[in-house]
Amino acid sequence: LYFKDPLNHTLRIPPIPFTLYKYLLLHPDGVVAQNIFSIKEELFEIYYKGKISRGTEEESINSIENLCYKTSESVSTINALISKSLPSSIAEQYKIQNIKGRYIITLDRDLVKGI
Repeated sequence: LYFKDPLNHTLRIPPIPFTLYKYLLLHPDGVVAQNIFSIKEELFEIYYKGKISRGTEEESINSIENLCYKTSESVSTINALISKSLPSSIAEQYKIQNIKGRYIITLDRDLVKGI
C-alpha cells in the first residue's frame, strides 16, 4: 500500500489484517462492528485475490473466519503498524476508527495508491 505524501511512504500489512484494511478503503461507509460476519464472503474474495502463498481454500476460509472473530485485534495491529511507519502528523488519518460502533477509515481516498 502506497501513500501519497511528500515522502511517498509505504506500509506493509500482513495479509489477514490487510484484507480488512482494503475492505474499509473500498467502502468509505465502513462496516458495523457487530456485522463483520455479514461481509465474510467479500473479505474472502479480497484475501484470496491478494494471496501470495497458495494454501488450500479451507485454510483461506479459516483465516477469514479468524479475522471475523478477532477484528479488534486486527484493527490494533494495523493501527500500530501505521503509527510505527508514518509520521505522527499524518498517521491518525490513515488509522481505522471505531465511530459509533462502525469500523471506518476517514482518509481521503485520493491519498492512497494501490488499492
